[in-house]
Amino acid sequence: MALSIVQRLKRGDVLHMAFVDGKRMWWFDCPYQPVSDIAVYRAGHEVELVEAGDSLFNLRNNSQTWMAARGGVQ
Repeated sequence: MALSIVQRLKRGDVLHMAFVDGKRMWWFDCPYQPVSDIAVYRAGHEVELVEAGDSLFNLRNNSQTWMAARGGVQ
C-alpha cells in the first residue's frame, strides 16, 4: 500500500520540485511518486513544509527540496 503524501513527509521523506515548461513539478524519490500541485497545497495544511535551503534564484518559496518541519525552523 502506498503511503500518503502527508505520511511520507511526516516520516522524513524529502519532496522535490522543479520547473518544467513554466509549471512546478513535484515528486518523491525512493520510491518515485509524482505529486500534483494541489496535493502539495493540501498537505501544507496538515504538515508545516520548510525549504531545505536550495532556493532557485534565491527566491523564497522557490526551493528544489522541501520537508516537514521538525520542532521549528530547519
